[in-house]
Amino acid sequence: MRVNTLLAAVFAGWAALGCMQADSNPTRRTTIPGGLQQQPTDREYAVYAALLKTLYVDITQTALTGDGNRIGGIGPVVTQIVLADQTLDIRVIPTGEGDEVDKGICGAELISIAQTLKGCNHNLAEAFAEANRHPASLQQQHISVESLKIILIQQRSYAWPMQPEYTKPYVYSRYPRCQGVSLLSRVGFSQDGNRAVVYLQTCRAMLYGRGWVFLLERSGETWNVREGELKWMS
Repeated sequence: MRVNTLLAAVFAGWAALGCMQADSNPTRRTTIPGGLQQQPTDREYAVYAALLKTLYVDITQTALTGDGNRIGGIGPVVTQIVLADQTLDIRVIPTGEGDEVDKGICGAELISIAQTLKGCNHNLAEAFAEANRHPASLQQQHISVESLKIILIQQRSYAWPMQPEYTKPYVYSRYPRCQGVSLLSRVGFSQDGNRAVVYLQTCRAMLYGRGWVFLLERSGETWNVREGELKWMS
């Protein structure tokens, strides 16, 4: 599968740093690089909850903890979800002063990511790209999924979740039933508000990561995952 150029660059940077660390204190940070204090909307949190429920409650055979570098390794079913406390940051200039640069360089890449979904038209792809020009800090109290404990950890890298073995204390020691460390994007919504695109990447161990883009549709007050596309894996 072709690796998207933006994500390839992100992964290369992460791999080179190797030992990036997260703060051990899971308390939510109130600001993010560039002085932004964005917060996800209630409907974004609803999409996040629906996605996590699908991946780690409804599809339990795929919700196993990491086992070294073995994809599909054995382990207990995930009941703890560890998330970076800020969403994907694709800004080239994180001070907020480079909006047009960011839009030109990253916008096309994000649109390309979204449009690999069959149910995503150009307008929805553009909405996804625009939403992710403004990263946000997550609030623990707004993410709730039955049968899952959601844990936020402070995220220092811009665009890649830390390798679990490099977090302090080690993620699997502190949260033995977690999926590793995941990073969510902001959510792009269709004009009628009934479709949503979100990106999720998860790192379980060294050279054991995956990035997916998902399409969700709303039925009444319920969001359902309709489509998923694997963008890269290592």
